[in-house]
Amino acid sequence: MGWFAEDEATDYLEMVTSLPCDLYSLLTTYLFIVYDIIIACGISVGEVLALKEWWGTEHTVMVIWLALCLPAYWKRSSGNCQDIYLQLVSGFTGLMMFGSFMHLASGLQSGGVFGGRFSMPTLGLLGVVVMMFGANIDGIKKEIYGYGVADIPADEKCAVVFDSIKKFISLETAIFFALATFGLPSLDIGSENYNYIPLLSIFPILGMIRAMDTYFSPKVVEAEVTLAINGIPPQPKEDEQKDADKPEEIVESSPSVKEEVEKIEAEVKEKTDEGVETEEKAEEKVEEKVDIEPKGPSLIGKIISKVKSLLESVKNLILTVVGKITSSITCLLNYVLSLPWNCIINMALYLGTKITLTYSFWCLTEDSAVFAFPVIDLVLPYLVTKAKERKWLTDKTGHLISESGTLALGFTHYYIFRTYSAVQPI
Repeated sequence: MGWFAEDEATDYLEMVTSLPCDLYSLLTTYLFIVYDIIIACGISVGEVLALKEWWGTEHTVMVIWLALCLPAYWKRSSGNCQDIYLQLVSGFTGLMMFGSFMHLASGLQSGGVFGGRFSMPTLGLLGVVVMMFGANIDGIKKEIYGYGVADIPADEKCAVVFDSIKKFISLETAIFFALATFGLPSLDIGSENYNYIPLLSIFPILGMIRAMDTYFSPKVVEAEVTLAINGIPPQPKEDEQKDADKPEEIVESSPSVKEEVEKIEAEVKEKTDEGVETEEKAEEKVEEKVDIEPKGPSLIGKIISKVKSLLESVKNLILTVVGKITSSITCLLNYVLSLPWNCIINMALYLGTKITLTYSFWCLTEDSAVFAFPVIDLVLPYLVTKAKERKWLTDKTGHLISESGTLALGFTHYYIFRTYSAVQPI
């Protein structure tokens, strides 16, 4: 019986190990049959199936990867097609980045990638490496926490780290491709025929500085108030409150001190009486002088009073005008300062970064496929958000569409580098 069980296990192992090879052989046979049919019909194989490119190294790797990973995905997802699709999306995106790297590296060895439009080809290769690194980090995150819409890091620090890495990688990619395409900005700004295009790299550079400053800024810790058992904050003690409300007590003085105080009070009283008398005498003298002066204002006095009133009116008018101008400027400054500048700056840097990356690829290829980048990065998330607000999409469906957009971005990158990394575009 043991010998029979051992033979059965050996046969099962051979069947499992030979299954990918059998599937690969069946696929090859099918393609050769199609090849014979096309040859018989007189149709170009390269135009229909592109078999020459299909049998390239990257496609073989993709087929082997799919044959190895699909059974594992099926087992882990218990046959849930949506979960299997999300896992395949993540895996294919990583393979697209790897294939882009392989094509660009191969093209750099032969020379003349993108028709010689690269200003710094090495930085372009570094940009693809950064994209490949970002796809791997995203795959590791999903392997740890899950592929669903609700599968996010439970720890706040982990969530911040993964989100920051994703932001850093997108900014670094834009920086590398902008510099690789347009070169470094020239410092001779005042010269004739100055090329302002390389200054587009300022957007992702400033975005990187702002993101780094936000990530490394110290966390503000709010002071905690310890509550009593009944939930009421601690109150000041009654004795301390009474002492604070008490007026200062008058300390009794000795008899000698009292006598000195009485003398001082008497002297102050006498001086006050004398002061009152002198004030009365001064008023009487002023009244006498007024009676002596002639009654009725003179002509010069009237003119002076008119001039004074005119100057006073002009002064009041100037103050009124200046006050209105000042209040208008103050209101304008308060309005400008009250704007959400943090949101405005972030949006400007984000849009500038996406435009810079798209324009870089357009200058390299002049292919309309590059416009998939702003559509998928900017338009698609907006449409998904609005559709969820109007209950047209559920969270799971919206997540599925977003992940499909990520896969489309991966295929677009792969198409661009596969097509234009050769000396002659495919």
